Amino acid sequence: MNESDLDIDLRIAERRARAWLAQRFELVPVEDTQDLALYGFDPTAEWLFCVHDPNELRVGAARYVSVNRTTGQVRDHYCGE
Repeated sequence: MNESDLDIDLRIAERRARAWLAQRFELVPVEDTQDLALYGFDPTAEWLFCVHDPNELRVGAARYVSVNRTTGQVRDHYCGE
């Protein structure tokens, strides 16, 4: 089965987005579908990563980064106090 040009372009965009993120952050992918649903993320549309920040002093605070699988757009999300 041959891949379409769109499928190939999406795979290339995916690799670029992951490489960009990996260079800038210590990331842990959030892959548990229940966690993704809790935060309102569609795993078919976005990747969600938890960012480890050793300088974060607030207990329970978490920073997340999401990447749109189609466009490669990166968004920051903060939760907790």
